[in-house]
Amino acid sequence: MLLTSVLSLLGHALLVAALLTWPVRQRNWPRGWRAAAAGAAVAVAFVPYDGVPVVGYLRGAIGDLSITSLLLLAASLFYFMTGRPLFPPHERRILLVAVAVAALLLYPFALGLTYFDSYSLGFGSYLMITALLLLTLVAWLARLWLVVLCAVAACVAYMAGLLESNNLWDYLIDPLVSVYALFVTVPWVMAAIRPPRAGGAGDTC
Repeated sequence: MLLTSVLSLLGHALLVAALLTWPVRQRNWPRGWRAAAAGAAVAVAFVPYDGVPVVGYLRGAIGDLSITSLLLLAASLFYFMTGRPLFPPHERRILLVAVAVAALLLYPFALGLTYFDSYSLGFGSYLMITALLLLTLVAWLARLWLVVLCAVAACVAYMAGLLESNNLWDYLIDPLVSVYALFVTVPWVMAAIRPPRAGGAGDTC
């Protein structure tokens, strides 16, 4: 239980730090300043208010963050502090597309919009475990290491019970990362399916 709480509070501390450092990400600060700013942002997350740290209120409001969220937040702060991405941008984009697809497969069904409850598959369903294994294998063959890391880390955390939930879905995605993934992937999809503009009057064949 203690380890579960520590991991959850750490995740929310990363969220607070990512949000606080977002406005200054384009500043040309030295690495030392960036590291100090990230450390200060993490410290702010644990400042108590009425006897409860900020991360405690966040945890109570939005629950535990998924392992995918934790890894993305950690990678975001690493990039802020060093100026170097942990993973290539295309791997992050593919991961967010996968999260968006998973969210569309989970939340509409889990909210009772159909008779099929996809959330129940997270309680040790062989179908979901097999699908996740195949997805991880495909990602490994395609050298999409960020996808592989998120899937493997989520499964390890699930087997170790590192979050309060006993459903594998909650280790893979959460509402926060799902909304973010949908927000950034919808423009990509719209741009991909948008028909090319017709040529102007001066165009030639």
